[in-house]
Amino acid sequence: MLNVTSRSLYRLVFIGLCLVPTIVMTGWAVWAESPLCRELLRRQWRATLAHHLGLPVELQAVVRGPAGAIRLEGLRIVDPEHGATLAAARFVEIERDGRGWVAMISAPRAEQADLLKLVDSIHEHGLRRAASNAPPITWLATDVTLESPHGSTTLSEVHGALELAEAGPRLVLEMTLASGTPGAHARLSITRDRQSSPARSTWRFEAVDHSIPVALLPDALPDLLLLGDRCEFQGIVEVTSSGSGWSGTVSGQWKQVDLDRWTERLPHKLSGFADMDLRHARLVDGRLVEAEGRLVSRGGVVSRSFLLTTGDERALGMQVAERVHQEQDVLWRYQQLAVDFALSQDGLQLSGRCGGQPPGTLLADSRGPLLQDSPRAVVPAVALVRTLAPASQVLVPAGAETDSLLRHLPLPSLDPPPAVANQPKSTRVRLK
Repeated sequence: MLNVTSRSLYRLVFIGLCLVPTIVMTGWAVWAESPLCRELLRRQWRATLAHHLGLPVELQAVVRGPAGAIRLEGLRIVDPEHGATLAAARFVEIERDGRGWVAMISAPRAEQADLLKLVDSIHEHGLRRAASNAPPITWLATDVTLESPHGSTTLSEVHGALELAEAGPRLVLEMTLASGTPGAHARLSITRDRQSSPARSTWRFEAVDHSIPVALLPDALPDLLLLGDRCEFQGIVEVTSSGSGWSGTVSGQWKQVDLDRWTERLPHKLSGFADMDLRHARLVDGRLVEAEGRLVSRGGVVSRSFLLTTGDERALGMQVAERVHQEQDVLWRYQQLAVDFALSQDGLQLSGRCGGQPPGTLLADSRGPLLQDSPRAVVPAVALVRTLAPASQVLVPAGAETDSLLRHLPLPSLDPPPAVANQPKSTRVRLK
């Protein structure tokens, strides 16, 4: 009787500890490899990614790997309006570590024109709606390609992290260029402050060690097109967004600014490449209210009409060389352009800094000064617009050519100047 009982007990132990787990694991392995399970898993990951990105996501396949890793193949993020591909990657490998999720993204591609839409959606859904107790996410993208009609830019690596804290989430991107100066990299961080009222997001872009091509985002930020395809930036930008525009500060060096591109829609010509040292600039609601720096160019061409317009008292009121008035050359080749500028609510101050020339020289050719700074210490900011605008009878020439400048310069005061304000008011009004 004891032997029968023992054998029965051994059979039960064998069935419970060996046979049943083997059957369960075999059944699970068969189910996991079945087309139905893979389809359910694909739909689950597609919905999860779409929820966090705020955009439709397409996946060709989802494959389970060792130790719970997941491989997403043929990832595509789609524009919900037009169905076009915003970004794509060959595959993404995701696994969980002790703190949160880790992802490896292989050869992602995106159109530069779509980056702003993609980043805005991630900001809206990944940061603003992120739960404070959600696990952190880190990722590494390799061989990143940004495409545009002007060509493509390759980033060898993009490290990313979504960090959650009590004050609010923070997204950090570390980007390394694949070409150019070895080790050239930039850092973008977006921090959501939920403790402020109302809650706000701060965007900070840093390129401190090396200059970064501005052409990385030419289509996402159209105003940067005015700086030219060769322009590079080294410095720090920190801004916050509101319903009426960006507010914050900018400082750094803008190298190889294309002056010809800057004036191509204007009636005057000013060509050459310049370097701008922007020591400080402050924006409020999308308008530049303060700026201080220096602009230097080592040569180019300037039109006679530009030189004469700068001397107009309604514009910048510069001192134009007498030979410019006497000679009828349409274009003048200059050798130096050097000017210190200071912009504030009081107006614009320009001071010439050409070396080896009389004090106050802004622009000079082989024979000497072409332009010298104005006797007026400060001129209204809109005087710059009047200088660059086509001939017009209106007081402030607003048009397609000057739209960008007018949208970003300080607004002039509606108060009359002191000389006008002190005049006695007329008691009679006549209409013609």
